[in-house]
Amino acid sequence: MTQQIPANNSNKLIYILVGAVLAAILIGGLSFILLSDDEPKTATGQTTDNDDAEATTTTKYIAPANATPCPSTDGESERKTSFEAEFQNCLTPGASYAVKMVTNKGTMEFELDSEAAPISVNNFVSLARNKYYDGTTFHRVIEDFMIQGGDATGEPRGTGTPGYTIIEEPPASSAAYKKGTLAMAKSAGPKATGGQFFIMGVDNSGLPPEYSVFGEITSGLETVDAIRTVEVNGETPAEDVIIESVTITETAE
Repeated sequence: MTQQIPANNSNKLIYILVGAVLAAILIGGLSFILLSDDEPKTATGQTTDNDDAEATTTTKYIAPANATPCPSTDGESERKTSFEAEFQNCLTPGASYAVKMVTNKGTMEFELDSEAAPISVNNFVSLARNKYYDGTTFHRVIEDFMIQGGDATGEPRGTGTPGYTIIEEPPASSAAYKKGTLAMAKSAGPKATGGQFFIMGVDNSGLPPEYSVFGEITSGLETVDAIRTVEVNGETPAEDVIIESVTITETAE
């Protein structure tokens, strides 16, 4: 049965609504005060630098207390595909990071953006240094959209995670998703990103800005095209498109 408000309760309803609005204003003001300290924390686990009046806003990664230790930077770590928690901050301040991804369809190279997406870059670099992606496949291919890979544990492919999730760092608009963009895949809901990633095969196709953009291709667009045009059954490649290795290059300032 549809509930209706009796006519003689109309004034009472107005008082309730006014009270609710005032309470919301007070609570919102309190929240703003609590977050306006010298190093305000955002919902994404980042901080904003306020060292001086002219400083620009810069995001930093704040690792959880139980974070997984950083892997070796020399590429000698044994392969590992399961972790109890996301990684410590394994990025060197001021350093730049590049990726070389060798597949059975060719090689792609990317420049990572640790300023715009420090959580995603730290996650990808740490997983790659643990050889998490070596031997995995591009399990999902949509020719006029993107190619998706990075599942080291799922059965069926596309269902696996590294054992934890990280918070998303979406771009300001969907225009960021142009051909060659490297971004993190996610399941529904907040903090739903793990190890899977995708590479845009075409310029922005209307994808909503919900997925962390953390890199851009610098060479190998022909490999992207070779992968996105493979024969598929639905969205699954008819043949294995294998990621043979993912190598990280760190360059100090």
